Amino acid sequence: MDPSLLRLLLLDSLPCADTDVLPDLMHLVDQAYLSRELGEEEIKMLAATYCGLAAHEEDSVRASAIQHLGLLRGWVRDQRLPITTTEEEAIHELVVVLIHLEDEDEVAKAARRALSHLAPQVKWWAHPNKFSLHFVLHQAAKHLSKIFSKNILRSAALTCTKPSANRLPAVSRVAALLLGHLAFRGASFIQSQDMASYGTWLEEMQQHEEEGLRRTGRSCLNIMQRACKHRQKGRVQRLVRRLLHCVHREPYPQDFLSCMPEHPQ
Repeated sequence: MDPSLLRLLLLDSLPCADTDVLPDLMHLVDQAYLSRELGEEEIKMLAATYCGLAAHEEDSVRASAIQHLGLLRGWVRDQRLPITTTEEEAIHELVVVLIHLEDEDEVAKAARRALSHLAPQVKWWAHPNKFSLHFVLHQAAKHLSKIFSKNILRSAALTCTKPSANRLPAVSRVAALLLGHLAFRGASFIQSQDMASYGTWLEEMQQHEEEGLRRTGRSCLNIMQRACKHRQKGRVQRLVRRLLHCVHREPYPQDFLSCMPEHPQ
């Protein structure tokens, strides 16, 4: 069989494969593709497939998909191939990895490793006196706001509000926290017509049976509303707020401290 056709058939078989063979099949796809020079379209197909499987209901499949997404981007960097990823694709991949940082243990570990390939500037730091998730999301918000335009950030923020295919509370919770950190960092991406979408999503979260998710929804809604309010006050008020923020050096919104029961008091 033509090797190119074989590789394409392997990749096409992933979405319909049985759950118990998916991790091994992804490994086989990885070996088949990364053993040769890849074209731009092949890299895009691989990355998109792994992003889709990251929402699978099975832990082992999510972990494997996120792991291989990181390995793919690490391989592209090591091979010194030209960066052809669009801003939309790059930020989508980062969001996919970030929202799984509090998933099941196997998935969370894969997300941390993948993050080192996708955004080496964003480090997972576990200091005993600080809650590491806030640190990494704070770093991620700074990184994203520096390298992406406000329109791309808006796209990422709206992506966070879309329910995951597996509807895991841990994934929704971190997606809300990421949205809150982005808004706290800078509200330029927030458009007035989007606030209804943000508000509806966060208000629905407050009706969830899990207390931690309800607290996160309340806190993030407060942050989004305040960020939007400050943005509407005008340029001078925004400058004063930024100066005060620099003086106080608040690492992340105080609302997050109250909504995170794991954070040391």
